[in-house]
Amino acid sequence: VMATTLNQALKTIPEAGGGQASVRKHLSAVGIKSWSDVTKTRLYDYRDHLLDSVSLNTARTILARTCAMFERFSDETKLPAGWRSILSTRADRTVRTYLTPEELDRFAAVKTRGEREEVTRCECLLEAFTGARVSDIRHLTQENITGNTLTYVSQKTKVRASIPVGSRVREWLDYAQAHRGAS
Repeated sequence: VMATTLNQALKTIPEAGGGQASVRKHLSAVGIKSWSDVTKTRLYDYRDHLLDSVSLNTARTILARTCAMFERFSDETKLPAGWRSILSTRADRTVRTYLTPEELDRFAAVKTRGEREEVTRCECLLEAFTGARVSDIRHLTQENITGNTLTYVSQKTKVRASIPVGSRVREWLDYAQAHRGAS
């Protein structure tokens, strides 16, 4: 008799960033609802399902949370041999996808249906044209631009970045800054 059910084990995953809910959702999608459902075949299905339905980085995060939970309860249940290697994504390479200049221009021309959508569009365009994360975009002001160069220190990495920018970036930054409460 197992002391901890899979449902109870899932509750030990921190909810920050949707952790618990995302692991539960994706396990359920392949029929894993109890410890007895954890088979090699279903673990391969789980991994494949994640890789088909979310980005590689998100899949890695969800798989890491799943592995941590499995490890924590491995002495209470019998997990299939090799479960760690099945849930590993080390061999998978991240694919970086970029928009072409034409695609970016088409996105810049999209008509929005209100202030909230316009702020979101401006922030997305700022990310695309500067390479900055949204956490950085939301801290930028016109004071970060000197001449035609945008300079800031990344909130996440603490790395200083200097990027050449044009007038459209100034316009998007002005709009986003003036309407930040809408997003």
